[in-house]
Amino acid sequence: MPTEVIDVIDTAVKIGLGGIITGITTYAVTSKNHKNEKDKYLLEHKYKTLESCAEKMDEFFDAWMGLLTKVGGISRHMENEGKEYTDISKKRWDSIKEKDAALVESWGSKSYAISRFRILGAENIVEAIKKTNTPHNSLREKVIFGKTVLSHDEFKEFRTELNQIKKDVHAAISKFYGSISV
Repeated sequence: MPTEVIDVIDTAVKIGLGGIITGITTYAVTSKNHKNEKDKYLLEHKYKTLESCAEKMDEFFDAWMGLLTKVGGISRHMENEGKEYTDISKKRWDSIKEKDAALVESWGSKSYAISRFRILGAENIVEAIKKTNTPHNSLREKVIFGKTVLSHDEFKEFRTELNQIKKDVHAAISKFYGSISV
């Protein structure tokens, strides 16, 4: 009889220990898998947000280049026609205003990108974007508010500056993209 009791207790302990070990292992593996899935989701979301912001900044850069190119083209025509930079026809002025309206509309894209970059903690990208303010405002001040087109040399300076800023922003985005982790 004492052996039977000991055998029953021995079997119960073995079954209980096996159950406890199985339960703990299942919990640990499930927790690890859940954490890995969560980390994977967060990483994917960060990448998608970053890519969306890059697209929004390209919308802004494209609109800015659109205005600059329109003004540069009109300037070239006016030089060829021997006209003053302030002697802009209504048709040409309307085409400039159309490009400016597209640029103004793209400010929302730029603001969206900046706010998301800040959420991601990408202040280096925000600083690169801030460098657009001065040349962008200078272009609009001269052309839209000053009602004059750029000389060809001014156009080339603005274009060079825009291309450099765009390159710097893309480089900052690329660098941040490579450093993303959970």
